[in-house]
Amino acid sequence: MNLLKIQAVTLSLEHHQIVTVPVMKNYVMSHGVAARSYQGASRGSAGTARSVVALPDPAPAQRPIAGVSATQAVAMPEPGSDWTSPNMVQPELPQFSGNPGILVDTTNFEPINFFQLYIDDGFLEFIVQQSNLYAEQYFQGLGAELLPSARARKWTPTSLPEMRKFWGLTLQMGIVQKPSIASYWSKKSTQTTPIFPATMSRDRYLLLLRYLHYNDNAKALPRDHPDHDRLYKLRPLLDHLMARFEELYTPGQNLSVDESLLLYKGRLVFKQYLPSKRARYGIKLYKLCESSSGYMYRFRVYTGKDSQLAPPDCPPALSTTEKIVWDLAYPLFGKGYCIYTDNFYTGVPLYKFLYSNGTGACGTIRSNRKGFPTTQFGKQKRGETSALRCGELLAVKYTDKKDVHLLTTIHNECTSAVHVRWRDSPIMKPLCVQDYNRYMGGVDKSDQMLVPYLASRKAYVWYKKLAVHLIQMSMLNAFILYQATHARRITFLKFQESVIESLLCPEENAPITHYFIAVLIQA
Repeated sequence: MNLLKIQAVTLSLEHHQIVTVPVMKNYVMSHGVAARSYQGASRGSAGTARSVVALPDPAPAQRPIAGVSATQAVAMPEPGSDWTSPNMVQPELPQFSGNPGILVDTTNFEPINFFQLYIDDGFLEFIVQQSNLYAEQYFQGLGAELLPSARARKWTPTSLPEMRKFWGLTLQMGIVQKPSIASYWSKKSTQTTPIFPATMSRDRYLLLLRYLHYNDNAKALPRDHPDHDRLYKLRPLLDHLMARFEELYTPGQNLSVDESLLLYKGRLVFKQYLPSKRARYGIKLYKLCESSSGYMYRFRVYTGKDSQLAPPDCPPALSTTEKIVWDLAYPLFGKGYCIYTDNFYTGVPLYKFLYSNGTGACGTIRSNRKGFPTTQFGKQKRGETSALRCGELLAVKYTDKKDVHLLTTIHNECTSAVHVRWRDSPIMKPLCVQDYNRYMGGVDKSDQMLVPYLASRKAYVWYKKLAVHLIQMSMLNAFILYQATHARRITFLKFQESVIESLLCPEENAPITHYFIAVLIQA
């Protein structure tokens, strides 16, 4: 039977409502649910057993959930309860009020100036202070045990100019890929890269890498403390970048939430295994990215199942994965943004709460998610689409090579013709499927742009590897800002080369090639 033509029969009596519904095993009629809640639940073939159920008068409006504002307290539908024929209803979201684009004056900005919007000299000076402090603490604790010939005994406090050069060389390693750090200082004619020995010695670079630090170890809480932070070593860097990513740019209306995996195979309590990812093993990051550009607006590092995620004003009814989306998206609430998620995050409660906070959502959903009307969809042939509506929610089943289930608070059930290369005639696809394919790739886009230039090394400690990755994400965000403000386009490679030259060159605007040729001649 066509889902869009199903109607339930309702009779009104003096004190009760008589609703015709199919007999279903373990079906419970909850007090106070209006008769319209069961329209569409009466699907079935001819001859299906039916029963007449007397319901009391509807109860008063639902009270807000404890701990949630009145605007957030929304009713959660029971499976198969409220889903009806959609009838081309279009959900109403607030008009998009964002003003996409960069939020600072970038007149006469060069690539290095865009990069310094995120990693400026002030933050590099903070890294210098923490690295010198960590080296001092190390020598106070273990200095007496060092051998006279140990490389660590050559340590001298670092400075801001040297830290700039350190990061310039580290980022250059992402462009010039070699099997080991030592090979960048190789003197073999087939491997030589003169810029590295001309900038600093290999031993000095390794010493800076060894004592590179971002927080004071003396203030870290023990692991058994209830407030222990597994990301304490990187907390200042994480907080700094999160704030700068939000402050400098307003994203467009469409964004996507997804996870990425930073390759790491060492020992780590929150290391993840994701067989669908290229790295498979590593550190998982949840990201909210602009769909069109890949700009990373917000992010979170996964630190284990036992970590308590408590985003501001988060409804307690949300699951752990749904809280991730809430945590990433809540600064954008009430502005008419549209968030796209995959089936790892999509859920009926999440989408209802997002909608009640002025934010649309669309995504694939697992057919066994609580509240999704999987059992009300029948079998379909390839190319067929079915849809059911429950208030602002639209559930869609689209059959291509296999069944695809989607949930959306943005679209109606409209379909349009899509031309496929290997088909003579166009196929009809729901608009929600088309928009999902168009806007879900923001995180993948940013990851793909970084893959050719990954600068972190296998031998890095986990927090140093993650720090390098975040600095490179800052480089990518800076490049996106550059592209948004310059009519003349350059590649990401050219942008990085310009930034690295500015970090390594001791004189402002001096050509890096001339400087290093002079250094090599003097040597």
